[in-house]
Amino acid sequence: MEIFVNSSSCISVQDSFRGNCYPVAEYTGTELPCIEPEYNALLNPKTTRRMSRVIKIAMAAALDALKKANTPEIDGIITGTGLGCLDDTGNFLLKLSDNNNRLMNPTAFIQSTHNTVGSQIALHLGNKGYNCTHSHLDFSFEYAFQDALLLLKNNEVSNLLVGSYDELTPHLSILLRRLQYTRQQPVKNTELFKALSPGTIAGEGCSYFVLSTMHAQNSLARISDFQMLYKPTSKQLNQICLAINENFKNSVAIIGKNGYPTYDSQYLEFETLCNNMPIFNYKHLSGSFPTSAGFAVWLALEIINMKKVPFYIDRNKKIEHVYIYHCNNNYHSLMRFDKC
Repeated sequence: MEIFVNSSSCISVQDSFRGNCYPVAEYTGTELPCIEPEYNALLNPKTTRRMSRVIKIAMAAALDALKKANTPEIDGIITGTGLGCLDDTGNFLLKLSDNNNRLMNPTAFIQSTHNTVGSQIALHLGNKGYNCTHSHLDFSFEYAFQDALLLLKNNEVSNLLVGSYDELTPHLSILLRRLQYTRQQPVKNTELFKALSPGTIAGEGCSYFVLSTMHAQNSLARISDFQMLYKPTSKQLNQICLAINENFKNSVAIIGKNGYPTYDSQYLEFETLCNNMPIFNYKHLSGSFPTSAGFAVWLALEIINMKKVPFYIDRNKKIEHVYIYHCNNNYHSLMRFDKC
């Protein structure tokens, strides 16, 4: 069964929500906070007053994706998040500590759970269908995507809203610096892969997509392949890359390097085996965060539909296939999107 992406919406450090990602937004630092949209155009101000920042970001992206898809009804909502509503979690714990374990306002606790975003979207839409949140650190988006594909392929649903979110908070920033995950010295995001040193640039963002078993006039791409591998052998990777190389003439690959040399060495074998096609990095555009693969999918859809993208692609070359390869230690994933 064929599955299509009928719309996409992304809020990131680039002006992706309005589709103005060219030229690239340049920043110097160790963190890349996202550009928030104008919420009043999408949400009732009375409603947003009690929402945390990350819930507003996710709601805006989800509603924008539904609006673009022009889908009257969806059968379910699936969300991926690596760390959940982290700011609310931190606020709840701090208030609990400062309040000497006495009774306190439960709002921060209610909004701190990982499934808060999915439930808030469902409440706003009045949707009573399938609703699930996946939290598996750096592969949270992939697990949410896999869940959606299984439901669609088994004819259990026809239209699904699938997305991911993660936020960057002051407490997380301190922790990432202590763990030396982020660069110790400010770096220009466009030079992330030139100035090699331990650490990367932390980021945040939210992406939502409407997946459907029905091809629509506004369909952005067809999902032709999705694989998740645990501890793949060199033979398995070689077989995957041989299949990719068959379509290299009209293809590009997007990989999840983040500028941290130790981490990026995992991609060396893939780059070597698939050296016939253009291979691009994306985390200097989005920053590194658990569900940044959602940004990569949005970027892939932009490339397929020949929109301006924030790196050089020969405009005379017709791009019909975009691969996204992501790995983190033992876990690897590969997605393929084809032009409809």
